[in-house]
Amino acid sequence: MKLVRFEIDVNDISIVPNSRLDMMVLRMYGTTHRGGGMVFGDDGFLYLTTGDQTGASKAQEITTNLDGGVLRLDVDQDPTKS
Repeated sequence: MKLVRFEIDVNDISIVPNSRLDMMVLRMYGTTHRGGGMVFGDDGFLYLTTGDQTGASKAQEITTNLDGGVLRLDVDQDPTKS
């Protein structure tokens, strides 16, 4: 699973060349429980589900992986909120 950011030209709603930024890359194990849901909440944060990846021995072990969780990302980088 990848979380990728692109810049958009607001004049013609096109992707700015060379603006791609891979923000997060998670290796996918197994064939089920991959997650990948993504939605903006009413609070302005981006919520991303990672899935528990049934092949992982310890889903939700936050010291070694981000599996089995919901990540809350402050896309505006607002220091008053995060």
